[in-house]
Parts: sequence; structure tokens; C-alpha cells
Amino acid sequence: MLKNSFFIRIFFLFFILCIALFPPSLAVAQKDYVIGPEDELAITVWDHPDLSRKLRVNLEGKISFPLIGEVHAAGLTPIELENKLKDLLSNGYIVEPQINVIVTEYRSQKIFIIGEVNAPGSYPLTKRTSIVEAISMAGGVKSDADLEIMIVRPKSGNTKYEGAISPDKADPSDVIKVRLRDVLDGEKAQNIEVQNMDTIFVPKIKVIYVTGEVKRPGQYTMIKNMTILNAISTAGGFTDKAARKKVRVVREKDGKKVELTLSMDSLVEPGDTIVVPESFW
Repeated sequence: MLKNSFFIRIFFLFFILCIALFPPSLAVAQKDYVIGPEDELAITVWDHPDLSRKLRVNLEGKISFPLIGEVHAAGLTPIELENKLKDLLSNGYIVEPQINVIVTEYRSQKIFIIGEVNAPGSYPLTKRTSIVEAISMAGGVKSDADLEIMIVRPKSGNTKYEGAISPDKADPSDVIKVRLRDVLDGEKAQNIEVQNMDTIFVPKIKVIYVTGEVKRPGQYTMIKNMTILNAISTAGGFTDKAARKKVRVVREKDGKKVELTLSMDSLVEPGDTIVVPESFW
């Protein structure tokens, strides 16, 4: 099971490398970008260098441009703003103005990527971005990352999240679970598009340990609804010397290791150590 996870991670890292080596052009990246407050824009009016300048979109979403005054820029793409400025400047100021708008600094839209990635932090959202592309911006996942990740997505109008938020501190209804394994298997519906202020959380892989009288003792990836019997089966099953009725589980509770005697159909928890003792009879 761990071997399969290893190959999936290798494939995922290769996928990310391809994105890094062949990124979309700046023009494509800006095509769908929606301008917002605090973004910086470079506006060029051809043959009118006195009008060309860099401007910061204010908190009200406006810019102040020569001849025409305040213009609402937030909510528009660069191409839409170009057309708006053309219409305004054509109205008695310049004959057939040629205008180019480029976003030179992205500040209004961002995402947070935390957990088991190589470069956690906040990243500007400069274009339509899938979950895999977002993780590639953070340098990809670490070797001990789980392939089921979580996205905390604040509901519209929810301002209580001002930065990155881990799923355990968020409202359950704000959490979306995504299986990267399914994305790599070709399920496009799982490779969802990230949104402004999303927090992408990549947890550590959940593991359990099986020791003692089993055929393949060691560390194993924990799967959903895994029971103690499932875990022992994953480790190759009991040996002939196993004391099957004396299996115990070592589990951490409140920072302390405790030893539990549970039924074989009890669910395991991350970090559990299942101990199968030897029978002396």
C-alpha cells in the first residue's frame, strides 16, 4: 500500500514539473483575471506617453485617470477596462485611442496553501487555477503528504476568516474534500477551480503500525473505515504463533500513550499501534 502511494506521489510530482516547465503565458493568465482593490495596473495609451502610467486601484475599486477622472475598475478584466477607457477617451478627447492594460501587481485575490507542501504561504490568484496548479505553486506535496486534501472556502460575505484557516477551526460547511488520487486517475470533476481566499490544507498521510506476530509488521497507510482486523490483514495476517485473542492497541490520548483492548471490528485511528503478542500455548 505504501508502495502504491509512493508511485502516485512520483506521478504527481512529474505532473507538477510539467506545469512549471510549460506555464501559461502572461497574456493568457491575464485574460480572465478580475481586477480588484489594491491591484497595480500599467496603462499605456499609444502615441500619448503623457497619459501612460501605473496606477493603484483604490479600496473603492476605482482609478483616477487623466482627462476622464475616476473610473471604476474593480470587477473588470484588463480587456474590459481597456474597452471602457477607449469609450471614455473617445468621447471628445482622443480619436480612436489604442489602450493596453496590464496587471503588474496582484493584491486583490489570493489563496493560502498550508500543511505538507514544500513552500506553504499565500499566493496571488492571477488566473483561473485548478487545485493541482495551485499546489504546484507551493512546490508540490511532501513525501509524507496525504492525497486527500481539504479546501476551506468561506461563504460569500463571510469576513471572519482574514487569512489562512485550518479545517479544524473552520465551519464544517465551509470545508471541501478533494482526493488527489482521483484527479490523477482522470476524474476532472475532482480537479476543482480554486477561488479567492480559499485555504488549501494538505495534511500528513494517516498511518498506523502493526507489530508482533503478523507476517509483514511495519507502517501502513490508514484507509477510510479501516478496522483492526483490516489492518492485520494488510500486514499479511496472523502468524501461526499469534495470540489472536490478546491483540491490543496502543493509542495516544491527551498526550499520553494508553493501551486498549478492543474488538477486531473496532475502527483504528491515525497513529495507532496494533500489537499482536505471541501465544505461548
